[in-house]
Amino acid sequence: MEIFVLWLFLSIVAGVIASNKGRSGLGFFLLSVILSPLIGIITALVAGSNTSKVEEKQIEAGGSKKCPFCAEIVKSEAKVCRFCGSDLPKQQGPEMISSSDYASAKGIEHSTVLDGLREGRIIGRQIDGEWYVSAKEL
Repeated sequence: MEIFVLWLFLSIVAGVIASNKGRSGLGFFLLSVILSPLIGIITALVAGSNTSKVEEKQIEAGGSKKCPFCAEIVKSEAKVCRFCGSDLPKQQGPEMISSSDYASAKGIEHSTVLDGLREGRIIGRQIDGEWYVSAKEL
């Protein structure tokens, strides 16, 4: 029984390693269950990262954005691209709207929105002194 539990645990580890590299976690898990967790883990470690999927996850998380000049991923707060040296345009991004626009769309006072942002009841962030709200909140 212990061997079966260990087999499943190591198969899950192989799936997690693959998923963190942008690969199919379920596929590597099934490979590990059928063949061997050792084979699954080694294969997951050797497999290269799927950079496009990893970059998409970084952008969706909101911590990164793509430089419009060289298309490299940089931090969303960056003002200068670390790869090409270009000045990055100030943009709130399509997923963020200003707190005043959010208040107008919801029909509530702007001060109520700011209180919600500060207390964490509304998802948003402060960029250059201005508060922006996640468009998902609408």
